[in-house]
Amino acid sequence: MSVGDESVSRSDRQTGLATICEFMRLEREVDARCRSRGADEYGIVLIDIEGLRGINATHGFDVGDRVLVQTAQRLREAFVENPPRCMARVGGDEFAVLFERIDAETPLSQLARKIRLDVAGHPIVIADTRFRIHLRTTFRRGPSRKPEASDLLWEVQWADRIEATRELHQRLELLELRDGQLAGQAGDLRDRLAAALQRAMLALYDPLTGVRNRRGLADVMTSISGPRVVAFVDVDNLRDLNGLEDQNWYAGDQALIGVAGLLQTISEGAIVVRWGGDEFLVIVPDAAVAEVVDALEALLQRPRAELRFGGVEVTFSAGVAACRGSDNEEAAEAAARKAAREAKSSGRACVIVADR
Repeated sequence: MSVGDESVSRSDRQTGLATICEFMRLEREVDARCRSRGADEYGIVLIDIEGLRGINATHGFDVGDRVLVQTAQRLREAFVENPPRCMARVGGDEFAVLFERIDAETPLSQLARKIRLDVAGHPIVIADTRFRIHLRTTFRRGPSRKPEASDLLWEVQWADRIEATRELHQRLELLELRDGQLAGQAGDLRDRLAAALQRAMLALYDPLTGVRNRRGLADVMTSISGPRVVAFVDVDNLRDLNGLEDQNWYAGDQALIGVAGLLQTISEGAIVVRWGGDEFLVIVPDAAVAEVVDALEALLQRPRAELRFGGVEVTFSAGVAACRGSDNEEAAEAAARKAAREAKSSGRACVIVADR
């Protein structure tokens, strides 16, 4: 299923809460409103259920699913009188709450404490078994200080990953200093620490295509200096591919995976980023604009021949811009994206160099 398509479900089937896509859509609306007013603040509280993996392993996934459902129900009940802008399931064992207005009388720390007390204050009972769940809450205020709108949810999730990793490191060190009888607990924590590190790494990459996501771009940009070429690539006919009756979204997903793989062949040092539903950002350090244009135009012929679904061939439109260095990155990205839009509106399946 394509992230950018408008028909993506807005509700999580298991818990009935909003999906992560719907949450981020509403977050962007609230962020834009707050920035236009210049005064209002909003906030996000991330709720992470600790120990759900152990419940699944000991009691089975059916019990773990029921714990998730009851946790979601308690989260709804905690805000019956004053519902937030959105409550969503944003991961396997993660929920997020979007508060549209935050003031001094109801700080995010107080709202996070209310969630922990109301949701995890007493055990969840399933088939006469009592489960005492533990919640870790992380929160951030928006809008961020960045000049342009950003996805605050990603920042909160990243902060949660770092905090979880730090806590597990501290607990592991304490256990390893104790008697050898605690070795079993230390082993369990090692497994959880490895899982936390893996989640932190996965947070940098798009799960469908395997290339970096926007957070992953921010992580790697600190290592890039000097001139580079920036390209925006927009898959032309993703909606047509997703609409093929016999493909059930498979064609659209495979088209995105295929285009992402081709873009990584532009240059050995090229950085490919899944920017949006059908958009990719490509950064090629120490390259000339003409080289990148030639590579993209050569690649234009390959999706048509190698990626074809139900008679629909895959094409893309691209915009290319030169970038002097880090201080020029945002302007170069904007110019490349504008050129990609021009390429798409002028007939698709072409490459246009930004006139800067």
